[in-house]
Amino acid sequence: MNRTALLALLVSLAFVVAACGSPDEPPPPAEDRAAAPAAEPADEAPADDDGVARVRIGSNDQMQFDTREFTVRAGQQVELTLEHTGRMPVGAMGHNVVIIQPGLDVMAFGSEALQQGASRDNQYVPEAVRDRVIAFTDIIGGGETTSITFTAPDEPGEYPFLCSFPGHFGSMNGKMVVR
Repeated sequence: MNRTALLALLVSLAFVVAACGSPDEPPPPAEDRAAAPAAEPADEAPADDDGVARVRIGSNDQMQFDTREFTVRAGQQVELTLEHTGRMPVGAMGHNVVIIQPGLDVMAFGSEALQQGASRDNQYVPEAVRDRVIAFTDIIGGGETTSITFTAPDEPGEYPFLCSFPGHFGSMNGKMVVR
């Protein structure tokens, strides 16, 4: 294992351990403990009068998204809002949403992003992997919100999404269904 990969692995493990907390700490507020709902066929994201699909994905200090799947129409404008309901700062528990090409494995993509130099400076989406990215939000910390607007692909299918912060993509992932 090369030095960069080893460092990425150690950093990922440190964040996972930090996220677990200690037995002496009080449990997080109920809104931070909400488990992600089971993946069911998603209804189409609500659209306003101008046809823009409005999608909200919540995240927390327990490395969870509250939305595991959402559906949009091919070619539709999408406004995606990421809300971090936790309290930890971006450097310790940052989250983003990265939507990638269909058929890509989120674990392989996340690992490659780390090996290619994912950092806070590039929103944990280095240039070397952006050719496989449909859209991504900024990285945010507890109490913050960010939004992006993008056009859904014209090709129907299932487009994986993940948080590319080191160590998060294993549990923080889902899919955007394009119909």
